[in-house]
Amino acid sequence: MIQIDVSDYSKETIETLTQQIYYVSSQIQSVKYDSNTSTVNIILKSKYDKDIVENQINNLVKSLSHNKNYLKLKTHVNDITVNYEKTYPSRHKEDYNEVLVILDSFFHEIAEKYGAKIREFPITLDFNNLIKNKYHFHFPQHIYSLSTFKRDKKVIETFKKSGLDFPDNEDLEQEKSILRPCLCYHAYQELENFVGSHAIYTSSGKCFRNEVPTFLNHFRHNEFFMREIIFVGSSEFTQQLRNEMIEEIWGIFCEIGMPGCIKNAEDPFFLNDDILKQHYQLLTNAKFELLYVSSTGVEVAITSFNYLEDYLCRQYNIYNNGKEEFLHSGCIAFGLDRWVTALFELFGEKKNIVDIINKQRRKLHGHI
Repeated sequence: MIQIDVSDYSKETIETLTQQIYYVSSQIQSVKYDSNTSTVNIILKSKYDKDIVENQINNLVKSLSHNKNYLKLKTHVNDITVNYEKTYPSRHKEDYNEVLVILDSFFHEIAEKYGAKIREFPITLDFNNLIKNKYHFHFPQHIYSLSTFKRDKKVIETFKKSGLDFPDNEDLEQEKSILRPCLCYHAYQELENFVGSHAIYTSSGKCFRNEVPTFLNHFRHNEFFMREIIFVGSSEFTQQLRNEMIEEIWGIFCEIGMPGCIKNAEDPFFLNDDILKQHYQLLTNAKFELLYVSSTGVEVAITSFNYLEDYLCRQYNIYNNGKEEFLHSGCIAFGLDRWVTALFELFGEKKNIVDIINKQRRKLHGHI
C-alpha cells in the first residue's frame, strides 16, 4: 500500500487528488481517504512497478501543492431539509426517458428565450476539430477513440475463420476522431472564421466520457445526455449572459425545492502542466457548478456555467466586427441524466416530476 499525508490539504484538493490518482496507472486498484490518519491510501493490483507508480503519484501530488489549501467558494446556498423518495428508475425505461425529454424541452425553451439557434451536431469529433480544441491533450483519460476494420479482404476473411470474439489490434485502423465528450466544440467549428458581434447556439444529445469504473453510480455514467447553450460575444456580453443564466437556473432550482449550492469549480485536467489551469479557473471564477446534495450527502454537479475568455475563439478565429480582436465565449451545460436522477430521488413518481417541470414552463412563458 502507498500512503500520502494530506493533513494540510483542503477538502476540495483531497477530492481532486483521490480522483486523479486513478488515472496515473492501470495498476491502481483502490484509492481511499482516511480521515482518522489524514492520509490517502492507495492499493495496487500487484507489486509490479510499485516504485514507478509511486513516483508518478508523488509527481501528481507535487503538481497540486500550489493550491492545496484553496477553498471553493459558495456563491449561492439553498440549505433546506427535504424528504428523499429515493426512487431510481432504469435509464432505459419509459418513465425515466419521458422525464428526460420533457426536461430537455424546458431547457431548450430557456435557450430560445435568449435567442439561441438550434443545432443538431455529429456524434464524433474529427481530427481538424480536435487539433483546435485540444481536448485529447487536456483530458486524455476521458476519450473514446474510434477504430475501423481494415479494408482488406484477406484480413477480414482471416478474422471470420479465426473464431475470435473480437479482432486483434493489428486488424484495426485507428480513426483520427473520438466520440464527442461534449457538444460545444461543434458550435465553435461552425463558427470558425466568424466575424460579428455575437452568436448563441443550443444543442442536446448523447456525450461520452471514459470514466473510472469506481466512479460510476446513479449520477455518473460513461454515456449521458447533455443540453448546452453556447455563446460568443464581447467580454461584457458573455459574462453578463452567463450571470443571467446562473440566476435564472438557480431560481428554478430553489423553486423546485432542490437542496444544494453554486460553487466555483475547475475542470479535471490531467497533465501536470495543465493542473496550473485549474488554479487559474478557481482564481478567475471561470467555471461555476450548480451542485445538488444527494440523499447520501454527496454534492453532484448537475449544471456548469463556463466563461472561457477568448481562448477557444482564438483557436477557431472568431472575431468581433472589424476583426479588431477575438470574441470571448461561454457555455452553459446541463447534465440531463443527473437532473432526472435528482428529481426522481427527491420526488419519486413521474407524475410529480412532470407537474413540477410544467409549472416552471408555464412561469417561463408568463402564464403564472
